[in-house]
Amino acid sequence: MKNFLIPALAFVSAIGMSFTTANTKEQASDYVLLPNDTWRAFSEVDCGQGEQACQAMVDGNGPFQVYDEQDTDTPKEGSGTLIIVP
Repeated sequence: MKNFLIPALAFVSAIGMSFTTANTKEQASDYVLLPNDTWRAFSEVDCGQGEQACQAMVDGNGPFQVYDEQDTDTPKEGSGTLIIVP
């Protein structure tokens, strides 16, 4: 009985766990570093093509440099167009 029950329980558990991670799609984000040293995330924006700094207005304040990650070593580049973030 043990030889059947343990593999059967493992099989059922594996199937059950597969449903717990079905929708884990990570959403792309860009970030700005606010003056109070906090990061603000928002949906990824298209800064265009180019080598100029991508900057954004956040809640009417700014402009702030846009970053790909929460790291000041990864500034986002673009055409220099100012992005408005609500």
